[in-house]
Amino acid sequence: MDAKAEERKRRLEEYEQWRKRKEKELEEEMAARDPEELTDFLAFRARSFEQRWNKLNASFFGSFHDKSPISTSNCFKTLTVYLLFILWCCMQDPYLMLIGPVRAVVLCGPVVFEVSLNARGPSKSEDKEISLLAVSFRSHSFPFASIQINECYTSRLTKLEFGLGHIVDSVEATVISVQVIHGSWPDGFHCHFAACTASINKEVVLLDSGDEKLPVAGNEIQLSRRVVSVEANGTLRIFVKASQGHNGLQDEKVFTPQEMGTHFEILNVGDCKLKVTVAWSLFSLHPKLIPSHWLSV
Repeated sequence: MDAKAEERKRRLEEYEQWRKRKEKELEEEMAARDPEELTDFLAFRARSFEQRWNKLNASFFGSFHDKSPISTSNCFKTLTVYLLFILWCCMQDPYLMLIGPVRAVVLCGPVVFEVSLNARGPSKSEDKEISLLAVSFRSHSFPFASIQINECYTSRLTKLEFGLGHIVDSVEATVISVQVIHGSWPDGFHCHFAACTASINKEVVLLDSGDEKLPVAGNEIQLSRRVVSVEANGTLRIFVKASQGHNGLQDEKVFTPQEMGTHFEILNVGDCKLKVTVAWSLFSLHPKLIPSHWLSV
């Protein structure tokens, strides 16, 4: 065998060794990967979302669950979530009652919707995961007036539809308390508290008692949601409805946005008087870049 043939043979042997080594490495890599990454990539990303967020941002903003300091300075565009509609064959009521966010969502970059829904089983270990999602939303429009937006996503066994509002030049309104200052809530009446802005006639539901007893602590009604984004040059309408069968009572009040401070109005539901207090604040254009070990929780 001449020298060229021997060289070719040697190179083929080296290549074969390299190929087998790479095949083995690939097999080991595939075995180590989460099977969900291959079968449902969106669910895999959602499950690891918090870990990835901490890896990228914790050194600047603290961990995912930390309460970070915020400086207030400007009116800004914000995102309001009005409703979440779940299309799933086993759901009787497709509308989920939202209990957040606890702060207005500023639209200075992409917003991540993280959804984890489970159908309850006889025990926690038998719960069935029907939706797992973490998707990024970015508004590509620059409207001069507030607009409604609908976004749809598919995850697992469900289709999710978000009803959103892009609120321009907004301030944050927080309903800090609803106090019963005279009388009592009509016995057996359903309670529906909501708010909306002048530009988008869409309810932000603050409380819907359904068939449950009205949640009251002392003389204060416990809302499930408190924060609303309002155009600085617009108005905030807060209203209450009490209903029982065909009988109904309702009242509403209009609040004028402010840059700071609090303001209250009185709502009348029959003999019951409710003092609704709203606190106003501005937004921070840029988050403070503070090392996580400086943050206090």
